[in-house]
This record gives sequence, structure tokens and C-alpha cells, in this order.
Amino acid sequence: MRFNIGFVNELAGPVVQVVCNMKKARTKSKKAIDSNKPKAGNILGRSEFLETVLESLTHPFYVIDARDYTIQMTNSAAHLDGTIGAETCHALTHRKNEPCGSKDHPCPLEMVKKTRKPVTVEHIHYDKDGNTRNVEVHGFPIFDNGGNIVQMIEYCLDITDRKRAEEALQFEKDKLTNILDSMEDGVYIASDQYDIQYINPALKRAFGSTCGQKCYDYFYNRMDKCPWCISQDVLNGATVRWEWHCPANGKTYDLLDTPIRNPDGSISKLEIFRDITERKQMEKDLRQHREHLEELVQARTTELTKANEQLQKEIERRKLLEKELLSIVEHERQRIGQELHDSIGQQLTGIAFMMEVLGEKLATKSLVEEMTYAEKIKSRLGQAAEQTRNLAKGLHVIDLDRDGLALAIQELASNTEELFDVSCTLKCDNAVSINDVSVATNLYRIAQEAITNAIKHGHAKNIMIGLVAERSCLRLTIENDGVDFPAGSSCEDGMGLRIMRYRAEVMNSLMEVRKGDNGGTIVTCNLK
Repeated sequence: MRFNIGFVNELAGPVVQVVCNMKKARTKSKKAIDSNKPKAGNILGRSEFLETVLESLTHPFYVIDARDYTIQMTNSAAHLDGTIGAETCHALTHRKNEPCGSKDHPCPLEMVKKTRKPVTVEHIHYDKDGNTRNVEVHGFPIFDNGGNIVQMIEYCLDITDRKRAEEALQFEKDKLTNILDSMEDGVYIASDQYDIQYINPALKRAFGSTCGQKCYDYFYNRMDKCPWCISQDVLNGATVRWEWHCPANGKTYDLLDTPIRNPDGSISKLEIFRDITERKQMEKDLRQHREHLEELVQARTTELTKANEQLQKEIERRKLLEKELLSIVEHERQRIGQELHDSIGQQLTGIAFMMEVLGEKLATKSLVEEMTYAEKIKSRLGQAAEQTRNLAKGLHVIDLDRDGLALAIQELASNTEELFDVSCTLKCDNAVSINDVSVATNLYRIAQEAITNAIKHGHAKNIMIGLVAERSCLRLTIENDGVDFPAGSSCEDGMGLRIMRYRAEVMNSLMEVRKGDNGGTIVTCNLK
């Protein structure tokens, strides 16, 4: 509320008297109206108007005598007991017998008398219940016609809630400052004009103290803002994270910029510095080690690739040698079979014919005993000749042309039944055609070896041979009811099995030897 000091000075005496004794004032006013009606009416009207205004104030209002601190006038908001002039300002508001004068409670009246100007101070007053209240005291001097201060108008604003809010805000501010001060990361706050408003000890240790500097001056020693500055984005509400390498100390920092709102509504930028120099160096070392490791791996891979190529070539060479060896073996078998058939077989047949002629001659001479021996020799020679022919057939396979494999295996089964007195059957549902004679030969030999093993080692009585063509796959199976194939055994256990495996590998096929579902052994060769 503003006051016209001249108006207050003019009405100070009458107003005080009116308020001190309303009845007396009204009586005097009526007499004044009768004797000097225009002037008294004007004064009375102004007094009543001033009284109404003062009573409408929600804040305590006093008029204090400048000589003895007594309260000459007050409004009802001051909660006085109604006795005017008996209370002093310090007794009413501070519960004291002496005027204020301490550093925390300077006397506003003394300050007004000294400065002759309005003053504002903060005091702690007591309300009617004895509770302390923070108040803002405003004092205005009242002068007489001689220019002397005779009274002071004082009104008080209760700022307790505001002070508590300020104290709470200050507490939070101090707490935040303590947190920022204790952080190992550097922190600073800059205004929207780039002025550094706060800097924590960690950042001071890294970059030194600041005295009213701009952020671009403090960090970059520049005269104007940095071209890469992101402060405007932050002030517009964005949170930005970026890395910065400081040329001054050679360190790298992880920076986090975020906006903060000030009590006055303005926006400042808070930036957090985290030293990541060691981490970046570790990342660099790790990257170099990884690159070195990749080089070593690449070099080793190249070496292994070359070694693998050489191994593949060696494998191919061994396969060719094995194929050639099998071819040589097969050629020798064919040759031996042919020799048995053409040479020894023929000679045995000739000797048997000669024994037959000898027997006839012995018969004409009635040499019965000698003739009987001649017949026995002839019979044994016939058996030897037959066995020689069978061996020749086993060694020298019949013509394995496009459709000859099934016929060859069928004859092998028939010979097996005849020679070993076992059941050996072939099941070949579909027509089997093989263009490669060497493949047909190897399949035949695998079947032949499996049959031999079944009889020799498995003591089988029933052997079933299957030859089936399914789409692009040819499957040869030899199953017997002999001794179970031992669990955990492999194709490396015997010479015959190893030769069978070699033949399968030469054909790029898969061979499996396992125990049958009902016992015995099953040999399977899948050729794609």
C-alpha cells in the first residue's frame, strides 16, 4: 500500500486523536463543524475514510510515537487489547521492555530517524498465541511542519510461509550442492548467456577456478561461443550425450548435457563431465589386440587352408592309390581266376579223362582193384576240377555290364548255397542299372566279403541280400542270422571289413555295419 506523505503529515495529529478517543473526537468534530464547518468537515471526512482504509487492511498497521515508541494508532489486525497509548511497539511485537537494536533485529524507527527515509527490515514477531512469526516490517516517517520526525507509520507483512519455503528451497539447494560437490565427475551449470553459475570441486581440480567467465572462455579460451555448441538444443529441452577430447590436458570426457529450470523460470544448462580417458585407452588397446588377433587368426586360417588343401590332395591321392590298388587286386583276381579256369581246370579235366581211359584198359585186363582206384582218382579229380571252376567263378566275375550286377549276385547266392549248405537269397524288386563297371565290381565284392564273413565268423544259416534302387540312391544290404555284431565295434576290426570300407569310400558311398533288429548282423551300403 502506498501513502501520500504530505497527506499523512497534514492529518497525523487529528487522525491520532480521533482513533485514541472516538467519542471525544466525534464531540470535538461536531463543535468544529458548528464553529468552522467547512474545514472540520473536511478533516472529519478524511479521518473516517482513513479509519475505514486502515481497518480493511489484513496486515498489522501502527502509528508509533518517535519519542517513546508508544503506539498511537493501530488497526484491528494487530490484535491489541484495546488500550491505545499504553503499549510500545517492542512490547507488543517482541515481548520486550526495551527497544530493538540487535544485529538480527534492527529498530526500524531508529533507522527512519537516521536516514529520514522509508525502511524495510525483517523481524520475528509474536502473535496473540505467543507463536513466532517471520514478518517484513515497513517503516515510513511522518514529519511535522518543522521537518521533524514525530511519528512513524509501520505495517507488517507475515512472510512465515515464504521464509519456510525459502528455507526448504535453500535446504534442497544446499543438499544438491553437497551432492554435486562430492561427485567424482565434474559438474558445471551455465546460464542461457553462457555464464558459469556453478562449478564443482572435481571440475576445478581438472580445469582450475573460474571468476565470472563464460563457458567457452573457461574451457576453450575463446572470445565467442563455439561453432559446435549444443547449448541451444539443451535450452530447448533436449538432453544430449557426447564425447569431447580436451586439447589442454589430453583427456577424453563423456559429457551429459541436460536443461534445468531456475526459480525465476529461466533455463540453464547442467553438464556432467566423466573422465573416460583410461576406458578409451583400454578400448584402443583392446581394438589393437583384436586386430592383431584377427591378423593371427587370418594367418593361421591361411596356413590351415593350405594344410587342408594339401590334406585333401593327399586324401584324393590316397583314394586314387586305393582305387588303383583295388583295380590291381581285381585284375589279379581276374587273372588268377582265368588261370584257374583255363589252365589248372583244363589240366584237371584232361587228367580225369586220362584216368577214365586208364580205367577202361584196366577193366579189359580184369584188374578190378586197380580199376576201382582209377575210378576213385577220376571222381576226386572231377571234384577238384569242379571246385577249381567255382573258385575261378568267384575270382573272375561274370560280365558286369549295365544290367549284370543282379545276375552276378544271384549266381553268387546260388554258389554259396551249393558250397556251404546255407540259405542265401537275393531280393531285387526293381531293375538295377549301373553304368560304371568299377562301381558294380566293388558292390559285388562287398556282398561277397559280407557273405564270407557271415559264414566264417558269424556261423550264419540264413543270408538275405537286398539290392534296391530308390530314386537317386542304390542300397545294398546283406543281413544274416548269425552271431550278433559286437556293440562298439567298427569297420576297422578286421581286414575284410577294412577292405569293404575302402571299397565304399572309393565309390563315395556310406557303409554301416550294425546289429540286426532280431540279432545277427546287417551290412548296408548306400550309393548316391
